Amino acid sequence: METTSIIGLSGLVISIIGTALIWSDSQKALSKIASLLKEVASTVGFWQDHGIEDSKLTDFDDTMSKTSKLDKRGFLLLIIGFAVQLLSYFDCFNLFSFS
Repeated sequence: METTSIIGLSGLVISIIGTALIWSDSQKALSKIASLLKEVASTVGFWQDHGIEDSKLTDFDDTMSKTSKLDKRGFLLLIIGFAVQLLSYFDCFNLFSFS
């Protein structure tokens, strides 16, 4: 039974790490989107001569690609943590023996 609780807690920790990774990276992406939208609304909407700098667009693209990679890692950790918790639940019914 002690092994079951250790495995269950390990799965919970993995799930929490995955959730935190998804949340923090989505916040970074949302802040980049908001800043780019603010700049588009303030400059491009009024004067077509003043476009957005290429460096800002490149930085935006880099942030979005990094965020999608880390979101995939976060979802993977979330799924693995859930599977480990299920495994510990099934161990309660003595379907697996870890001792």
